[in-house]
Order: sequence, then structure tokens, then C-alpha cells
Amino acid sequence: MNSSDSNQERAFLGMSTCAVDAQRRVVMPKTWRLHTDTESTKFYLIPDGSSSIQIITLEDYRLLSHQIRYTPPASAEEANLRSSIAIYSQEIQLDKQGRFAISPELMQYAGLSDKVVFVGAFIYGRIFSPENWERNQAPAQESVDYMMQLRAGKLPSKPEPASPTPTS
Repeated sequence: MNSSDSNQERAFLGMSTCAVDAQRRVVMPKTWRLHTDTESTKFYLIPDGSSSIQIITLEDYRLLSHQIRYTPPASAEEANLRSSIAIYSQEIQLDKQGRFAISPELMQYAGLSDKVVFVGAFIYGRIFSPENWERNQAPAQESVDYMMQLRAGKLPSKPEPASPTPTS
């Protein structure tokens, strides 16, 4: 984002393809960067559904960390799930060219090799292999319909899980 307004909010918009270099580095889309970003600006990579990687800001990472810190795991299984996510997660900082390296674990998780697709999701970014993006990309009209429902406040709420049937 190339605005002189220091209060500019980061937006992860658009889509772009990027080559992966020999050091597993990719270039974050310039439109996702603020002019105030420096080499000490932190982002976090975390596993996402659909065999992709989310790029979140330090602020969103702090919110996530707060939720995890103050919501103790309900079971050993949940603790193991949290550990698995933490194993794959990665803190990154961009170099002067906007590059960052993706860990071998995340590369494998997302099926990345020589190219990646950066996909904006408004408040976070996503990284896909071209194949996974093709497989998971929502049809354009379905996306437009979703946005219209979202703006109108008419999205259906998630259905409640069915309660177990009592056994007699």
C-alpha cells in the first residue's frame, strides 16, 4: 500500500503468482505492504485449511495468542492439536525486497514447490500452490453472492451440532 497516510490500514487484496527461489524465498505482493513496513515488521505464517498458509499481522497474532493463552485446552487431544499448529507456524520478517523464506514444514504442508499464489482475504493473506488454488477457488458468482449477503447482514449462522441422542 503506497499511501502517505501513516494511519493506513493493511488490506490483503488481489491475487498474484510468485516464483520460489532456491532458499525457499518468495516476495510478498507490494500492495500488501505498507510504506511504514521495515525489516523489523513481523508477520506470521500459520497452516490454513485447503492445504494453504495464512499470513497474519503481528496484531492478529497477538489476538490469536491471547485467545490461546486464556482458553485452556479442554483435553489432551486439543493440546496436541495446538502443538501441531505451533509446529507448523512461523514468524517472518521481510527483507528490503519484500522477500521472506517459508519453512520446509510449511512448504510440505501446503504442497509448495517452484511457484506460489498469493490470495488476498481482506484481513489476512493466503499462500497456495497453483494446483491447490485451482482446486479450492470459489466460482466468481458464488463469491459475489457471498459478499452481497455479508454486506446485507444476511449470512446464515452456522448450524448447531446435533446433540447426541440419549440411549435408553
